Amino acid sequence: MIENTAKTVTLAQLDKDLEMLRGRGDYYLAEIDGVDIVTPGDFFDAMWKVFQMPGKYVNWPACFDWLRDLSWIDTEGFILIIYNHKNLLYFDPRSQKFAFDFLTNDVLQWWQHDIVNCVVEGEPKPFNVFFVE
Repeated sequence: MIENTAKTVTLAQLDKDLEMLRGRGDYYLAEIDGVDIVTPGDFFDAMWKVFQMPGKYVNWPACFDWLRDLSWIDTEGFILIIYNHKNLLYFDPRSQKFAFDFLTNDVLQWWQHDIVNCVVEGEPKPFNVFFVE
């Protein structure tokens, strides 16, 4: 059974976790830096860029719809690394909490088991989020 996780790690721990995950298969790696993400628009742009999303969007629901699709990426699983995570949306605590909650709860749960009930022939995939200190 797939167990998707979100966890806070140091750079040293991240290296160990990535090595372990790479041993499990071909994972798509997406990396963003929280220092560069000041507004929700910055977050949307970063997600659009690192996941090579086919359409632009300008709001939370559209962003998260795309994160629950990702059908254009041929991979066995996903890894999202957020460096300097405490800086991400630092001046907008409400949006910061919303983004973290959605990534750690909704997106992970979607890829772990909800996809089976909501998508024809949907199959779970690993999706791991690392918040790097």
